Amino acid sequence: MEYWQLKGSSPVGKISPATRKKPVEEVVKEALEGVTNLVSRFDDPATPYESRPVPDMAPKYSDYEHLARIKEWSAGVDGGEDGG
Repeated sequence: MEYWQLKGSSPVGKISPATRKKPVEEVVKEALEGVTNLVSRFDDPATPYESRPVPDMAPKYSDYEHLARIKEWSAGVDGGEDGG
């Protein structure tokens, strides 16, 4: 088993052996429970898919931000009919 640390800064990622503080079976069981909980949470129609879940930590530029129409929605904060 390995621990993969993936991030957007330098270095981009690091792979290191996982420490064996718990039996492998327990680690696998916890991982499966975690994935199952995430799938259940996002299977709920009330759970939003946020384009920037933590805006303070969002990258300056995003290839996907335009899909969420961030600039369009943030421009109309005054509530006027013209959207700006």
